[in-house]
Amino acid sequence: MIRLTDRLPELTEPDAVGFKLHALFECYADTALFWTQESRDTCFGLLDGHLILSAKQPVDQELRHFVSFLSPKSIFTHPETLASLGLTATETVFVLAAKGTPGEVLSADTVSSREVYELLSVEGLSLPDYPSFAVDYCRKINHGLASVFAQKGRGAAVTLLHGNYALLNGLASHQKGFGSLAVQHILHENATKTVLVCCRAPLCKFYKKNGFSPVGQAVYQVK
Repeated sequence: MIRLTDRLPELTEPDAVGFKLHALFECYADTALFWTQESRDTCFGLLDGHLILSAKQPVDQELRHFVSFLSPKSIFTHPETLASLGLTATETVFVLAAKGTPGEVLSADTVSSREVYELLSVEGLSLPDYPSFAVDYCRKINHGLASVFAQKGRGAAVTLLHGNYALLNGLASHQKGFGSLAVQHILHENATKTVLVCCRAPLCKFYKKNGFSPVGQAVYQVK
């Protein structure tokens, strides 16, 4: 049976789908809707028509009908879950993980949300309009659920935080070498955590060079 819930099971493995669901819950528990299907170890959340779905087993008829009823604008989930919904992925991303490493973090510039937005506005990164970005970005920063590393004119990286995990949620480099420096900064800044990243296939080599290893895939389905 599918029920509304005010709690999610603990995240115990490097899973980008589970991470994003927990990050959504921490930041938007008061405005988003969250459900569990306890008999199948499934949980999911919906905010502004965007669904994050974490299922440990193939989707059954009840969940398939429920998702169809919700008719979300987009779904972020695991490949096998989307397939069992009878849907085709719009985009597949590779999930990689690295252990945080002790070390000295780099100096960063103090930047406004507008400056971060402009630094992240590069080809390959999908950003919402600025007002939506600013509200979400400031909410997460103010609640300690995200951090930013930015150097004016060079680039920026935003990291989401939850428990023993961190997720590199956006990295843009405007100067050769900044990307690797930003990744090392994030690994040092999160020395006690496992750091995750979702990326397209061409960027896997870059992250592997910086200490990340593949742990799975995730998919988006956008109407």
